[in-house]
Amino acid sequence: MTMKNILAIGAAAAAMALAAGSAAMATDAGADGTATASATVLVPLSIDTIVNLGFGNVIAPTTGSVYAVIPATTGVIDHAGGLQSPASNHSTQQAGSFKVHGTGSVDYSITINTNGADITMAGFDTKVKVGDFTLAKGTTSVSVSSGIASTTLDISGVETVSIGGKLSVTAGAAGIYTADIPIHVNYN
Repeated sequence: MTMKNILAIGAAAAAMALAAGSAAMATDAGADGTATASATVLVPLSIDTIVNLGFGNVIAPTTGSVYAVIPATTGVIDHAGGLQSPASNHSTQQAGSFKVHGTGSVDYSITINTNGADITMAGFDTKVKVGDFTLAKGTTSVSVSSGIASTTLDISGVETVSIGGKLSVTAGAAGIYTADIPIHVNYN
């Protein structure tokens, strides 16, 4: 082997070593990192009725149509619309109330699913209706727009919401009338 061959072999070996080192260095020039996955799992919302909205005994008009309102904020019947009730009946007139259970301090909506229309109460005829629903948390009114109210659950995740409404009675109505008020809660 000549000196020329030895130098050529040594140069080739050095070039291969340098190339291998460069490849290793190129791989080492990268960086590692991590990504974090997170989720906040909310308690499913639920509703429990405490007290039903009650208008008690009312007196049908002899002509036309009259109404009474029970505001959610006070729960006290207002006869300004002409619908009267016996004086001994006031203990059965009350705003309704329900508890909403969920994750505390999270926004949610309450929907009264009537499509903005009064509900004809089931009874002996179609002369009694309930509608114009109002909601309140304590004595604070919760704005209802197009049947939807948005609010925030208190920190405990359990709160009481009151519901009021307007009862309309047309002449000739008599008997016992009931209606289910469809209420839905959903996280915003």
